[in-house]
Amino acid sequence: MADCPIGNMTGRELIVEFAQGCGDLDLDTATYSVFGSINTKQLDFTANTTDNTSDLSGGVTSNLVTTLSSEITVSGWADKSDTALTSNQLAITKYFINETMAGRQPSGWLHVYADGYGLEYYIYVNITQGPGLGGSTNDTLTFSMTFSATATGVKDVDAIQVSDVVAAE
Repeated sequence: MADCPIGNMTGRELIVEFAQGCGDLDLDTATYSVFGSINTKQLDFTANTTDNTSDLSGGVTSNLVTTLSSEITVSGWADKSDTALTSNQLAITKYFINETMAGRQPSGWLHVYADGYGLEYYIYVNITQGPGLGGSTNDTLTFSMTFSATATGVKDVDAIQVSDVVAAE
C-alpha cells in the first residue's frame, strides 16, 4: 500500500493540551493533559481597539490596537474504555468546579500545537464555559469547553506565547 504525503494540514493534527497552574508555571516541565479525541477546535486571536477618529482622519474611522485577546473552544468525545482520556476529562471538570466553588479562577496553560507544521502556542487561560459533558446510551462521552486568555499576573510572563518551531519539509 502506498504511503503518499498529504500537503494539507487536517484538524486532527492540531493538538490541544491543558496544564493546571498559575501564570508562573514552568511550561517546559509542566504536565499537560490531552482532552480526548477533539473533533472540533477553534482558536481565535482578536485585537481590542479604541477609536482614535479625529478631524485628521479624513472621514475614515481610525482605530488603535490596544490589547490582544484569545479564545479557544474545543469539543469532542472519549470512549469509556479509554480511561486516560476519560479521566482527563473528568479531572478537568472537577478542577473547574472546585476552583470556581472555592472562589478561585479555574486557570491554567493551554499548549496548542501541530507537529511538523511550525505551529506552537502557549496560552494562559481561564476556563470560561463548560466543561460540558454528555452522552447517550452508547459508549461515547462527549464534551465541550471554552477557554479565554487572561493576564498571568507575573511580570515579564506573556499570557500568549508563540514558539519558534521549524516546520517539516
